[in-house]
Amino acid sequence: MTTPPSVTQAPVSSSCGFGKIVGGSQAAKGEFPWLVSIMRHGRQICGGSLIDNQWILSAAHCFANFQPHDVAGLRIQIGDYDIYSNTDGPVTIRGVTKLVRHTGFSMQILHNDIALLKLDSPVQFGNNGNNNIQPICLTRSGGYEGTTVTVAGWGGIYEGGPQPAIYKKVDLQVWDNQQCAAKYGGRAPGGITSHMVCAGSQNADACRGDSGGPLMRNTGGRWEQIGIVSWGIGCGSYPGVYTRLDHYTDWVASNRRH
Repeated sequence: MTTPPSVTQAPVSSSCGFGKIVGGSQAAKGEFPWLVSIMRHGRQICGGSLIDNQWILSAAHCFANFQPHDVAGLRIQIGDYDIYSNTDGPVTIRGVTKLVRHTGFSMQILHNDIALLKLDSPVQFGNNGNNNIQPICLTRSGGYEGTTVTVAGWGGIYEGGPQPAIYKKVDLQVWDNQQCAAKYGGRAPGGITSHMVCAGSQNADACRGDSGGPLMRNTGGRWEQIGIVSWGIGCGSYPGVYTRLDHYTDWVASNRRH
C-alpha cells in the first residue's frame, strides 16, 4: 500500500480459488496458494496474485518509473510462506518477461492502479502434490459493500513497523464508497471513485509492503479476488483503498492474451 501524494471479463478456471497485516494473524501454510511475493535485489517490494499459470496481477504503483532492466531484475516467489527461509517447503521462483501497466495509471492521483506481470515460464499447479500453487478466481460482479473480506501479505505489522517473513491475514469490512469519501474528505488526492473499493476495520488494515496483493472474499468455499491493495493514509486509521476488479475484467482478459 502506498500513501497518496501530498498528504471485461477474464476467464475463470473451474479449479481456481481453493486453498487449504495490521491487526491480523499469521496465516496457515498453504492457506492462500495464489499469493506471491515480488522481490527485487533480495527484498520484498510488493505482493501479487497468481491468476493463471503464467500471469501475476498486482498494482501499477509498485512499478512506477521501472525501466526494462528493472523488470528483468524482478523475481517472483510463488507458493512461498516464509519468504526468507529455504526450509519451509517447496517454492517456485520465476523471472518476468513482460510488465503491463494500465495506460491510464497516475501516480499523482492513483487512478487505474493495476498491472500484470508475465512469468518467464508457466508454473505447475499443485506443485509436488501439496497444492501450494493454485490460481485465484477473479470476481465477475460487484455488490459486496458491507460484506467481510480478507487481505493477506508480507506488509508491515504497524505503520512504519517491520515486515514479517511469514505472511499475515486480516478480515475487513467493505465500506460504501460515499462513506469512504466522507472519511477521507480532501485527503484523497483524486477522490474515491467508482473504480476503487474501500475496506477496513478498527485497527485492521493492509500496510506498506502489502501493495499489489489481493483483497478476497470467500463465496461458498471458493475464494475470489475483488480488489488489489492500492493506497491509504496510515495503517488502520482510515479504510484501505483498493483497485476495484469488477471494473477491469475486460482489461485483464485482453492484456493476458498476449
